[in-house]
Amino acid sequence: MKDQYNFKSLVLAQKGDVKGVREILNKHTLNFFEKALIFAILNERDSMYYYLDKEKNIILINLFNSRKEVDPYRKEEKYKEYLKNNYLPVTHWNE
Repeated sequence: MKDQYNFKSLVLAQKGDVKGVREILNKHTLNFFEKALIFAILNERDSMYYYLDKEKNIILINLFNSRKEVDPYRKEEKYKEYLKNNYLPVTHWNE
């Protein structure tokens, strides 16, 4: 059931439906990775970094870094620092 709300919140974020996303976040529990991805899509940097900093599962951190939704943030110093802090390489994609 949780996956249903994760998927729905991602679709709503992609549509720019902030109100719909907030309703789901207020009623259902999503993990930090899912929340960070939603806020990356919504271009809400502060919230994205807030939830990224809380995520400690290296598999989910790698998964987040592999998503195309992250592309707009790759060159930011804060994102590069996040990669370094989680022992991920800073590559040509970050320059």
